[in-house]
Amino acid sequence: MDRTQLNKQELDLFYCRRLPARLTLDQAAVMLGIHSDGMDYLGGAPRGVQRLFAAVYIEQLAQDPKWLTKATVKIRLFNQQRNLARKKPSELMLETSRI
Repeated sequence: MDRTQLNKQELDLFYCRRLPARLTLDQAAVMLGIHSDGMDYLGGAPRGVQRLFAAVYIEQLAQDPKWLTKATVKIRLFNQQRNLARKKPSELMLETSRI
């Protein structure tokens, strides 16, 4: 999706009178302020299966600061581990020699 289309979809979701009973992964991510890739690391159905979320539940999570903090930390840790795994061994040695 290009960025303008995503912005229009975000606005449509925020301005609707009533949320649909179930939200897609992208819609739930917008409601939570999380990139849709980050939703995969929070558990749920395996990749390749369309995931739907109860709008009521997503609204509750969006208002829970403790849950949002845990989700942010979990996503950040996953991304750090993924980025470390992508680095070449020579790059890792350079980083440790600087310490």
